[in-house]
Amino acid sequence: MCGFLGVAGKNNISEDLFLNAFDKIKHRGPDESIIFTDVNLKLGFKRLKILDLSENGRQPMSSSDKSITIIFNGEIYNYNNIKHTLLKSGIKFNGKSDTEVLLNYYIFLERDIDKLLKNCNGMFSFAIVDRVKEKIYFARDRLGVKPLYYFQDDNKIIFS
Repeated sequence: MCGFLGVAGKNNISEDLFLNAFDKIKHRGPDESIIFTDVNLKLGFKRLKILDLSENGRQPMSSSDKSITIIFNGEIYNYNNIKHTLLKSGIKFNGKSDTEVLLNYYIFLERDIDKLLKNCNGMFSFAIVDRVKEKIYFARDRLGVKPLYYFQDDNKIIFS
């Protein structure tokens, strides 16, 4: 099942408020709970281990150069086909998760979110933080099977 919570912006919420909200989704991921903090960014992930039971499937997950971070809930049905394409191009993987495939595919597609979404089949919601482009992309599957909620004001965006 999994679940995530994120806050981005100059006027972030307090640690106590974040932890209280993060605790509300504990039922979504009983196997692991990780919080990632960066400048003007806080990401929390509750993990239910399914595809990759190892530490290599942990989220939030970042690229090797730390320029991209992803939190992802769901399943990419065609991730094995995508992974095969990436392996043929020389990309190496640390684990077996579709999250890692999604992260590397975004890089492979030269950070083109539209191409990524066009080529991914499944039920999902995710956020990709791209520090090079200074953007956060939020997406969910075409049918909206996996929920994605957000709140935005002049100083921040909160998403889950």
